[in-house]
Amino acid sequence: MVSQQPKPTIVITGGNFVNKGAESMLMSTVDAVRTYFPGYEPVLLDLFPTVKASDKGAYPFRIVNMHVRTLYRMGFPILKLLFKKKAISDPESEIKSAINSASAVFDISGYGLSSHNQALMWSVAYLLPIYLARKKGIPVWLLPQSMGPFHFKGLKKWLFQIFAVPLLRYPKIIFVREPAGLKAVRQIRKEASELSADIVLQVPEKKTNSPVLAGPGVLVIPNQQLFRVVGKDSTLQLFENLIRQALDLRIPVRIIQHSRDDRLFCELLKSRISHELFKVEDQVLTLEDLHTAIRGSRFVVSGRYHGAIHA
Repeated sequence: MVSQQPKPTIVITGGNFVNKGAESMLMSTVDAVRTYFPGYEPVLLDLFPTVKASDKGAYPFRIVNMHVRTLYRMGFPILKLLFKKKAISDPESEIKSAINSASAVFDISGYGLSSHNQALMWSVAYLLPIYLARKKGIPVWLLPQSMGPFHFKGLKKWLFQIFAVPLLRYPKIIFVREPAGLKAVRQIRKEASELSADIVLQVPEKKTNSPVLAGPGVLVIPNQQLFRVVGKDSTLQLFENLIRQALDLRIPVRIIQHSRDDRLFCELLKSRISHELFKVEDQVLTLEDLHTAIRGSRFVVSGRYHGAIHA
């Protein structure tokens, strides 16, 4: 009996299960790989691992856990003297094998490199998978994501020129979601760069028979990251005002968590508003239940990009 050879793989970076935007991009990319590259098997390289080894079998694709700390250890081996790997991260030999044997790397980071409100650590972490792929000559595609501006200053400007620019010229193609981002990318590379809608909008939504969870009201999706950008008090007041306007019109309002990071935001809104038509979900919905909730709402108020995309 002839043993069946394993399929060649396409490694997906940037996807994870921390928030529903990243998860939906991941699922859409897996579907796209299976549709348009049927001879290849998608493999997720998860830089923000939350899925335990015992639970990986529940997913219809392979998951390799690679904590950001491990990414730095592999990108800059000298850091192994300073940082131990995280327990949830898979063995580095398995991670190297997944990368080195890949036929291509598809990045779906969503929000890529930018000088706007992005710490240096995350800028470098974004670039390291491209760096590791380039060392092995593995093709890289940056699938639809937001990029730029690149108005770095000081040390970041120097690192951008000597480290980031050569790496951003390596991908076969970069798909950018906004015209301003595409303009910024085309200023640093002559290679293929194209404007593109988010990948979630390009993959047909799967039909479901799940019951509609939300009534004919307003679905509110907070984003705790707004606390850093706009300010905590201003953000809370804005959302509270919008919610109270709907409640004054006897329109039901339901708050859901689009990300595990938004729990505090939801709890703060719950502490500020008491009304019979106001409900705050305590748990993060599954992706399917989220889609069902959005379909069953009159309209959506979203602080998250993919909350609007799903709507």
